[in-house]
Amino acid sequence: MLHSFQRSQNSDQFAKYVLYVNKQAISFLKRNKNIIILSADKGNVTVAMERNEYDDKMSVLLSDRSTYWRVRHNPTTTLQNRNNELVKWLNNNNHIDDKEKNKMTTYTAQLPSIYGLPKTHKPSMPMRPIVSSLNLPCYELSRFVGRILQSVTNETKYTVKNSYEFVDKARNVKLQSNDVLVSFDVISLFTNIPVQLAINIIKKKWDTISRHTKISQTKFIEIMDFCLKDNNYLQFKDIIYKQIFGMPMGNPLSPTIADLVMDHLLDECLTGCNAKPNFIVKYVDDIFAVMDKYKVADLLLILNGFHSKLQFTVENENNSSISFLDVKIHRMDTQLSFDWFQKPTASGRLINFRSNQAKHIIFNTASNLINKVFTLSDVRFHHSNTIKVTKILSDNGFPPAIIRGLILQQQCRRAKQQSEDNNKGYFKSIVYVPKLAESFKQVVTKNIQDVRLAFKSNQTIRHLFTKLKTKIDRDKRTDVIYKINCKVSISAELQSDFEDVVPQLSMKKIETVGKQ
Repeated sequence: MLHSFQRSQNSDQFAKYVLYVNKQAISFLKRNKNIIILSADKGNVTVAMERNEYDDKMSVLLSDRSTYWRVRHNPTTTLQNRNNELVKWLNNNNHIDDKEKNKMTTYTAQLPSIYGLPKTHKPSMPMRPIVSSLNLPCYELSRFVGRILQSVTNETKYTVKNSYEFVDKARNVKLQSNDVLVSFDVISLFTNIPVQLAINIIKKKWDTISRHTKISQTKFIEIMDFCLKDNNYLQFKDIIYKQIFGMPMGNPLSPTIADLVMDHLLDECLTGCNAKPNFIVKYVDDIFAVMDKYKVADLLLILNGFHSKLQFTVENENNSSISFLDVKIHRMDTQLSFDWFQKPTASGRLINFRSNQAKHIIFNTASNLINKVFTLSDVRFHHSNTIKVTKILSDNGFPPAIIRGLILQQQCRRAKQQSEDNNKGYFKSIVYVPKLAESFKQVVTKNIQDVRLAFKSNQTIRHLFTKLKTKIDRDKRTDVIYKINCKVSISAELQSDFEDVVPQLSMKKIETVGKQ
């Protein structure tokens, strides 16, 4: 984005100011290397903090001996070889084709790095640990078994995929006189999921899982053990740790395992339960329920009794309302009423109107926000939400006239139709350059059928963020091309031939040709 500003010869004062501030920020960060810039855990908030403070918080987190152990040996090569053996077995037994085998086989695995995102919404701002698992030895194998398990979790009766599905389900709830609105939340779900519990659940649900794979139960459990137990290694500042408990956030299997465990937990706790809610749904580790107010404490006790590591907190309604996802639920006699909800930690940061993006992307981003706000909220909240949306868009540089036009033109039918149209064909992305990108898009869409172009920025403010992952030494990097400089001596006879053929070549150029 900022490079595009620099290329433009007609940059306005706003663009020049952006460039000036960007250069000042880069210069400041170079002079103050003790300051790091990172993203917050929630709310699209940018955080600046001292590196020493960040390192101290991460050291405290990794000092938990019930979760992390320091190890001396790097197991990457051993794990990589084991991964390739399992992939070869899957291919030999016709569970995957050659294309999938090539994708899942790895020779360039790296030890995953752990980094932290500050929880700005909590006292003392603790870190949420994230493990970058892209180069994990079993990354693609984990994705493979994750897709099999996901076909099972998609069949659950408790899960809602998003706020829209939640509102659709909750609209038909009829309240009783003693009903209250409550939400239950698991304390640090991912790092507290017992791996053996997940394996046992897979065994119990095997009749259902076996409908989606021909792999035997024994072999499937062997693969799950390898992905969940053997590959729980990570590094921080060149120190290697093994996560001995829980699932690392960043592992492609973790979200699916979390869903599987939560579904099983609710099934076990609610079957034959006297404190069963009249209505209950979940989104990952957040649970919303409508139930008798005299049974809330009993249900909390039952949930906390399922496993000592999986502990819940409960939030009761306040003034007949409670929030779930980005919806505020109000209790109105025998029915529920819904309003759009924005967490106090939300930054309100959206794409800026003056951003170097295609105009249709800028307008669609604003339209999607407006559509979401008014779709999730009842009519009686539309006036107050109009004020909120107007402020958000105004803070992001949208002119008042355009804001009013977007709000007036927004229609749910149109948004759904656009969503259906966008699913046709396939996308290719190109870097957005004003005017040139629009002209190129017209040529491509006119001459090539079923191709849709998506524009992307070549640089955003994230280039100012500090790289928190452990840096890999140059001689230990993989999946790269090495350049080896060599000097080839040229005989006087060969040099004379060169000069005869191409007299204008200097000796320096001849040496370059010789090197090549």
